[in-house]
Amino acid sequence: MLFMSKSNFRKHFKDYSELLFKTYGDRVKHWTTINEPEIQAVDTSVYNLGNWSKEDCRTTKICTEVYIVLHNLLISHATASKLYKSKFQVRHILEIVCYIYSINIISKYRSRFTT
Repeated sequence: MLFMSKSNFRKHFKDYSELLFKTYGDRVKHWTTINEPEIQAVDTSVYNLGNWSKEDCRTTKICTEVYIVLHNLLISHATASKLYKSKFQVRHILEIVCYIYSINIISKYRSRFTT
């Protein structure tokens, strides 16, 4: 699994980011490195989409892969951001982000904690 291998994925992602910054940096002002990394980690590890693991973690109850995948995705985002700041920021002014999915759940029932 590519996301599980720290050095390979980070290196490939850094090289890919550098190619994109060089090629499109003068035209793109808002970059998204990784869209919803936590969703990708859950989909690839918990639900075993893509058949990366022998069994999904709902069966084994050992869900450590989710954390490894998410860690590597976030480190890859940080690596791309650092690359941009060190090599390309002087030439281009742009924004680089990693979008995190979030949801706000509000109970329809009042509890003793609501005012």
